[in-house]
Amino acid sequence: MTPQEKVYRKFKAYHFWAWTKEYGGKGPSYPLFAFNDEEGLGRVSEDQIAILEFKPKPGALGYQVSALGEWRTWSGEALDLVGIIK
Repeated sequence: MTPQEKVYRKFKAYHFWAWTKEYGGKGPSYPLFAFNDEEGLGRVSEDQIAILEFKPKPGALGYQVSALGEWRTWSGEALDLVGIIK
């Protein structure tokens, strides 16, 4: 395998592991990665990575993306930070 193929396979293995941990109730929420640069993510220091948990402010507007079960808003002003999972 090329170095790029190795990185891709590691990333796919992580996705499967993280999803099964959440699905089985044994881990934090499965994180959403909004990009596909596996090599770039591999260069990010671990102390710079976290899962941010938010809740909507009263009266906030947004829409649910049914395929992912997530809510999207037009502005970060519609949310309050609940916690950070490192």
